[in-house]
Amino acid sequence: MLTPKSSSGLDSPEYKASKAALNMIMATNAVKLKGEGFKVNVCCPGLNATGPSGGMGAHPSVGALNACGLAKAGKDGEHGTFTNKDGSLPW
Repeated sequence: MLTPKSSSGLDSPEYKASKAALNMIMATNAVKLKGEGFKVNVCCPGLNATGPSGGMGAHPSVGALNACGLAKAGKDGEHGTFTNKDGSLPW
């Protein structure tokens, strides 16, 4: 297989493929661990002012709010979801 010169950034095929792979791993773990006492969710922090974003976006603490909310949800919290700051999104 021939591939073009590696590109960089959030729009690169490599970045998008790595995100898709991560989502599939988490979805598989959500199915595998259902009923074991674990909650498995994927959360998108949004664009945050970090190195990969070139400093654009919100302060990283804003991106952490969704993850903290999921972590504090307890045994009746969401499981097997993909969420962002606006709530659950379809896979």
